[in-house]
Amino acid sequence: MQGLLLKSLTREGIEIDIPMIDQYNHKSEFLNGIKWTTLQQVFTQIVGIVGLIVMTFLVTPDVFGVVAIATVWLGFFLLIQDFGIREHLVKDKEMLENTKREYFGVLVVGATISLVVYTLFGLVYIEIYSNLEHLSYALILLALLIIVRPLVIFYEGMRIREHDFKFIAINNIQSSALSNILGVTLAYLGYAIEAVIIKFLSGHVLMMAGYVFFSKERVAPAFNKSVWKKIWLFALNL
Repeated sequence: MQGLLLKSLTREGIEIDIPMIDQYNHKSEFLNGIKWTTLQQVFTQIVGIVGLIVMTFLVTPDVFGVVAIATVWLGFFLLIQDFGIREHLVKDKEMLENTKREYFGVLVVGATISLVVYTLFGLVYIEIYSNLEHLSYALILLALLIIVRPLVIFYEGMRIREHDFKFIAINNIQSSALSNILGVTLAYLGYAIEAVIIKFLSGHVLMMAGYVFFSKERVAPAFNKSVWKKIWLFALNL
């Protein structure tokens, strides 16, 4: 493809053509990313707020309190579970097929460790808050998020690498909409604790399902100790 050309004069007065196709493509991809990311953020925030307002009329505050206690440590585990791998997937320009599998393997190991530690914290929580009904039930259901998170991180990273911001936005928007609809429906039917948990959990599960189902490839995890050091050094420099 010939692309765009910029006319320029050298010091000798000779006119030459400088290709600008790369600059044009980068600018186009940047603007496209901003457009779809903004649309995604605005829509998901509006839907989330509306869903939460509706559920406050259907669910008692004590139910929200139980889920809030159950998710205190969950956010921390989800944060360390990423470990900068999504960014590494995007920035690794020389990625080989086996490297993808090794990155995914790191995510799987990280999820396993997080799940074990989360379970131990959960047992302590259940002992401390033994008077709270449904707490153990909430902890068990929310643990599913740690399991599905590696798939979301990996496949979303691959989509960002391909600059497929449109798919990411649509997948996030429909997942947010469906999770809020499920939550409100369950709350209306009288399943209060399930409604709050499903509203929080199902969005991630639906995102994972969308990424995996529409993915162009299936990746099995591979394990290589040298990759751990590489990712660790990368994460420290983020």
